Amino acid sequence: MSQSKKYDWSEISQIPNIPGIYAWYYAPEITKFDLKKAIESIAESKCSEKQNEARKTIRNFLQENLFKFFQKDSYYASIKGALKPVYRGELEHIQNLSDSLIERILENPHRLSTIKTVIEKSAPNFSSPLYIGMSEKLRDRLMTHKMMIERYRARNFIENIDDKNEGDSDKNFAYRICQRGFIPTRLFVMIQKIEKTDQHFVDIENILNRIYYPLLGRN
Repeated sequence: MSQSKKYDWSEISQIPNIPGIYAWYYAPEITKFDLKKAIESIAESKCSEKQNEARKTIRNFLQENLFKFFQKDSYYASIKGALKPVYRGELEHIQNLSDSLIERILENPHRLSTIKTVIEKSAPNFSSPLYIGMSEKLRDRLMTHKMMIERYRARNFIENIDDKNEGDSDKNFAYRICQRGFIPTRLFVMIQKIEKTDQHFVDIENILNRIYYPLLGRN
């Protein structure tokens, strides 16, 4: 079996039209401008003895640049018991930023520079995939993903909640990419050719989805 190979957003059209599996990843980006602005704001608040304001700046910076992209989708839950009331509703994933992390950055805001350097290189070796899929023709399938994402972004697709396309996994994936504000040029895909011709990739895709539970997976 051949080695898996990485293709950046701009290289999707170069993927060979072969059977196999694929996984989408996202490499978060922290711009130098945002980093400089955050460090200066934290330092200014500390000089003014506004520690809580500095902590708020740190939390907002990490949430907007990193954590918001990876929030889990809500669960719809139903709870009932014998002779008890029935409760139904959504359970939202609450992202708790570590207090100790905030305090370390508060003590030395330049720790954010190290975070920027490492986080931008963390995918895929230290990250879970956004989506795992399979196809007889990888290039065709992945170009479909790319075109849908571009089309939906161009027409402000996320504003029309009725166009989620719950029954279409490709369209639903593109919808959620746009909804979460992912920057397409920071997306990339890893592919693995499956030599067998009798759709062995179906088994692999099924297993990988149940091992890694990709953030935007549908299976």
